[in-house]
Amino acid sequence: MRLRRGRTPAGRPEGDERGEHRARRADRDTLALSTLAVLFASALGLSSVALPLRALDAGHGAGIIGLLVALSAFVQIVTRSRLGAVMRRVPDSVLLAFAPVALALCFAVVLASPSVASLAVGWVLLALARACFWTAGQTHAVRGRSSSLRGMARLNFWGSLGALVGPVLAGVLAESGIETALVTGIALAGLGIAPSLALERYPPFAKRQAKAKGAIWRRPGVDAACYSGATAGAWRGLMDGYVPVVLEAARHSSTTIGALVSVANATSVVGTVVIGKLRASWTAPTFVLSTLAAGLGLAVLGYVSGSVPVAALALGLSGLGAGVIQTLGPALAATSVGEQEKGEVMAAYGTVRTSAMFLAPLAVAGGIVVVPIPLALLIVGAGLALPSFAVGSLKRVPAPAPTAS
Repeated sequence: MRLRRGRTPAGRPEGDERGEHRARRADRDTLALSTLAVLFASALGLSSVALPLRALDAGHGAGIIGLLVALSAFVQIVTRSRLGAVMRRVPDSVLLAFAPVALALCFAVVLASPSVASLAVGWVLLALARACFWTAGQTHAVRGRSSSLRGMARLNFWGSLGALVGPVLAGVLAESGIETALVTGIALAGLGIAPSLALERYPPFAKRQAKAKGAIWRRPGVDAACYSGATAGAWRGLMDGYVPVVLEAARHSSTTIGALVSVANATSVVGTVVIGKLRASWTAPTFVLSTLAAGLGLAVLGYVSGSVPVAALALGLSGLGAGVIQTLGPALAATSVGEQEKGEVMAAYGTVRTSAMFLAPLAVAGGIVVVPIPLALLIVGAGLALPSFAVGSLKRVPAPAPTAS
């Protein structure tokens, strides 16, 4: 059977068939990354409860746990700072396959022994898993897609959903024994290995031909994205640390505190969803408003925490802003550089975000030595809003090169 040039046996143009094939591959990749995100984030959320409980159950004090958390944060910051160079040598999909393996090993080591040495190894593995998943995952989400923002919104939505489920699951399972929660963590992380192997195998990024002038985070657009990453990271650090303390000082019950924190986390998920529909003309005002909301919502919390409705409003607005900015920030970073620099820019963004997540609670801890907690939170929260002034950088971003959809 003779075919006219450029047509398939069904009579369709070859270009249409190739386009459909690319679309099917993109759909499979999206499904695999979303499945991996919800499984990995659920296991990660479970670890945030299960590991400290395992340490406490073994008789270790809060000081030891604090040192282990600090060790994990340090390892994560150092790892993220090097992953840009790593992704010029290995595909991001390899790091995404390594992440659930490392997380499963974390649970297994802590399950095997609750000694300080085993806990330290477990927290280090946790840091490696977290750094590899989020840096490589964000990189993968913005590669080969016509919209970096939609790819980032999808990843953050499923990751946020898992982060909501994991701690609740850990609390329920821990009632029948902390070992049950740890075994479940191994299972969840292990299940994440399968979708990681189904991801699109993008090649490593090209090696630099010449040394770039200046740090990548100082480029137009990337600087604003990294500043917003500091806001997003600090917001998460304060939510996990001092927000419950402020609410407890207002004499709320544990149930009320949990509900108020859930309001912030839930609106954060909403923020990741709505930002995926953002029009390009709304980018600058959305950047400003979301950064202001994330910072100022926490800044006023210490002075309105006595009223449940007002505290819920402040935390809800803060969570909504944080959800938007933690998705918009890395998308802006990705669209401000060339295709071969996306891995490096995601690593830079992640390093800033993780550093802020670790340092913001320390800033409040230092502040409360000389001022009351509400004032310390007001000062740090106001600082979280400062990146909104970096919006002018977005006007100097060069037009991005087109990518495949």
